[in-house]
Amino acid sequence: MKIYNYDKYGFFIKEEEAEKSPLEENVYLFPANSTILVPPTIEENELLRFVNNNWEILDMEKVKKIKEDSEKEKITEEEKIYSQEKINLMVVKLCKMFEIKI
Repeated sequence: MKIYNYDKYGFFIKEEEAEKSPLEENVYLFPANSTILVPPTIEENELLRFVNNNWEILDMEKVKKIKEDSEKEKITEEEKIYSQEKINLMVVKLCKMFEIKI
């Protein structure tokens, strides 16, 4: 039985044969991030992504957009951490200024 593997983001990795269970007859083992749904044929400038139990075809422009969006989310998280550190530093300075022990 053929299975199709994809990474944690859903992008197609490879096709391989599923292993038979050593404990049960006619039972196959499926690793995480795999499916038996056959992916469609794609063109050279396209990628396959498995989302919501379906394969979708992405052109490279859409892939770039996904990457850019994930980078924006990362920056936003870093900004939140930085902002919290600034607030903590201000609290410490104010406590010192007014001689408040924390």
